[in-house]
This record gives sequence, structure tokens and C-alpha cells, in this order.
Amino acid sequence: MAVRTNIRMTFLRSYNNYIYCMQGYFRKLYRFRPGIDKELEPITSLSNLPAAMCNLGNCLMVFTQTECDELTVEEYKDELADEKPRVL
Repeated sequence: MAVRTNIRMTFLRSYNNYIYCMQGYFRKLYRFRPGIDKELEPITSLSNLPAAMCNLGNCLMVFTQTECDELTVEEYKDELADEKPRVL
């Protein structure tokens, strides 16, 4: 299986029948369905640069880092088509 992308992904997590991915230098969150999608789908933007991502079962938690090196937590549930991550 191969998915076309022009950037190297550094974070990958499965959630809700998709593989979600991010690149450490950009604020975009992408996803794809293994065996179905041919390219990454950009779905939303984070408020800061990503530092880590985990699957809690009912949502994705993304730890982001501000310009002042503070960590923030953003929650993404993928319940609505135009959903934005919620900063906790």
C-alpha cells in the first residue's frame, strides 16, 4: 500500500477507520483510509506545531508546542465535516 504525499510524516495514529498523520513543521492534520485512499486528505489545522499525538478511543489528543515552548492539548473527535480541534 502506498499513499502519495510530498512531505514526510512524523506522527501516525489510527482512529475511526482512518490513519491520521502530521508533519512536525506544519500545523495540518491529514488522514487516509488504508487500501482505499490514494492521497492524504488535509482535514484541519492545529493552533500550534505538533509535538505528539495519541488515540484515546473516543478522540485524538494532539499535544502542540507554542513559540514560548509551552505545551497545549488539542482534542479532535471527527464528528462533523468542518470540525476544528478544541484546545483543552
